[in-house]
Amino acid sequence: MKQVWMYAAFLAVVMSGCSSSEEGDLQTSEIRVGATVSGAITKAPVVTGDTFTAAITAFEGTQAPASWTAAFAWQNSITLIAAETAAGTSVPLNVSKVYPTTGNVYMAAWHPEIASVSGVVTFQQTGTEDVMYGGIVSGSKSVPAGAFSFTHALTQLNFQVQASDGYLTANPDKKITKIEVLSASYPKTMTIADGIVTYATAAALPVPGITSTQLTKDVTKVGEPFMIQALNGVKVKVTYEGGTTSPDISIMDASTKEGLNALAGNSHLITLSFLKTGEIAIEGTATVAPWQVGASGNGTVTE
Repeated sequence: MKQVWMYAAFLAVVMSGCSSSEEGDLQTSEIRVGATVSGAITKAPVVTGDTFTAAITAFEGTQAPASWTAAFAWQNSITLIAAETAAGTSVPLNVSKVYPTTGNVYMAAWHPEIASVSGVVTFQQTGTEDVMYGGIVSGSKSVPAGAFSFTHALTQLNFQVQASDGYLTANPDKKITKIEVLSASYPKTMTIADGIVTYATAAALPVPGITSTQLTKDVTKVGEPFMIQALNGVKVKVTYEGGTTSPDISIMDASTKEGLNALAGNSHLITLSFLKTGEIAIEGTATVAPWQVGASGNGTVTE
């Protein structure tokens, strides 16, 4: 999997009345953290050059905390810029922190930037949250912390629609108002000690950002990138203007012609082809960025 490095500029700490040696001591004890990310991320997936902010919870002591649900020492965040190669210095914290005089700092990081409570992050369940866990790093004044390594927990689904001339002749001015992914689950919580994600009960979930869209013979992207629990087989249902719905549509892998497996950390482009009964779709291929490109999928609606 392609690794993407993240870096950000540090806001210098200015202290009036400090000698040059005191300032040097402060700078060498500032907490800076490196990070690698498998793909680029924010609440909506981004391309190289965009930024995102990850949350941090930290403990201080001579040994790792016995429980990450206990009272923490502090919480913070880091702002990162997506880049294709490693460049610059390690990532600093958004609010300047220094290492304790003795002992270590133990830090867990995750995205999106939602504060943990008793060691648990609770998500908003919108389908637009790019849930990632950066792991735990530790460091001290003498041995600075290593890099966080973020990993996507969810799969990403993107949709586009297209209708045949025959379908449009039989269904003039046909509009879709909703696409639902069946038996899908939003991320519910994550424990910061290990990055384990729990999921809400599976249900028919709407693809976010879809407004009334008239079908045409041109390929039209609809909705926003939809991030949910990985799926072993994808089925969707379309709602039309007026409230009628399509049958359940099984999405097929464009390369294997078998059911599409929507994998964690993969971005999948799904094309829904609307055909008149008796027509056969001409399938195409597609590529998707910035996540690792997963299998493209096709679904056919015949009416």
